[in-house]
Amino acid sequence: MQQALDGTLWFADRYGRISTLSPDGAWTMVIEFDATINAMVLQEETLWIGTDRGLIRLKDGETQTYLQEDGLTDSNILCLALDPIKPANLWVGTANESLCWIRPPAPRAAFLNLSMVHSAPGYIPVF
Repeated sequence: MQQALDGTLWFADRYGRISTLSPDGAWTMVIEFDATINAMVLQEETLWIGTDRGLIRLKDGETQTYLQEDGLTDSNILCLALDPIKPANLWVGTANESLCWIRPPAPRAAFLNLSMVHSAPGYIPVF
């Protein structure tokens, strides 16, 4: 569940459906995916959705899907978090124990992948 600035609550279920509950109590089915939703995070007017079939960006009713072939280390997304220092950026945790840092489209998303297997103990990347 995520809450927008206007008080709208965004919900996801395991069947791939995204719905909203407005402050006045009205439910709206927003979109349905043929995927299992594992995580979501609201970034201003953009909803990022982590699924077992990629990372989906939902903005203004339009979707864009990012997969392994687009630069992610894995298409099975387990968790999402906004970068606390630069909230325009997104951290993505994948099923293959990797982290991916994403700078959203402008005009194309930039990816930086970090693998737990390849990092030295105690190493903290600096961007």
